[in-house]
Amino acid sequence: MLEPPPAPPPPPAAPLERLIFVQGGKVYGAHLGVYKTPAREDDSRHFPPNLYFRHEDFARAQEREGLKWTALRPDIVIGPSLGSAMNLGNLIGLYGTLCRETNTAMQFPGPEEAYRNTLVNITGTEVLGEAALWAAENNRDGAFNITNGDVFRWCHVWPRLAQWFGLDVGEPQPISLAERLHALRPVWARLAARDGLAEADPDRIAPGAFGDFIFHVRKDAIFDVTRARQAGFPGMTRRSDDVLLAHLDSMRARRLIP
Repeated sequence: MLEPPPAPPPPPAAPLERLIFVQGGKVYGAHLGVYKTPAREDDSRHFPPNLYFRHEDFARAQEREGLKWTALRPDIVIGPSLGSAMNLGNLIGLYGTLCRETNTAMQFPGPEEAYRNTLVNITGTEVLGEAALWAAENNRDGAFNITNGDVFRWCHVWPRLAQWFGLDVGEPQPISLAERLHALRPVWARLAARDGLAEADPDRIAPGAFGDFIFHVRKDAIFDVTRARQAGFPGMTRRSDDVLLAHLDSMRARRLIP
């Protein structure tokens, strides 16, 4: 005798009330190399297409059905992940480790203008997670730029990163990390085997192409975070050099770098 088909699952206990989605610098045209800064949430869109525009337009179209939405806009997210094409924290860990292994200074791999003049901001995953909870619990509508809360120049942060690795800073020297890291794959494989690292494939940790873009940006690339602060979000009080150093500590704890 055939058993009856399983009963369909019950409907959700409550309707969906809010969409919270994550965008990024590309919403302002950061991928094009230059955009109006400090970027504000109500700035004009760049010339399309852009997938973020489609996401936001979809969310706006649901408003007449009563659905609320929040768009969080971090910039250069720093946090644990593997296999990501855009993990700058991991890339710094990989690059610094290879500098030490090859007995070279930890030279900034971009032009001097990007090193000394360009203002940058980044966003740690902790503050981004806090922002998502804040938006959900406080019913915050619309778009909000989210960063660590500060801006910096690489020339003020890079020496602390080099010191973490026990290296000299050297001088800015623009190179292609994508090309150099590919050439040093055998060096990383030997290092990973010798030190019992968790990942022998450097591309799984961080490919170099993202650094070739970020470290060569010659114009300020920063967000205005006033709107989130005025709306009551308290989390943007981090120093980005501390966030980057904590990320390196985390990479070492997870045996991604020695």
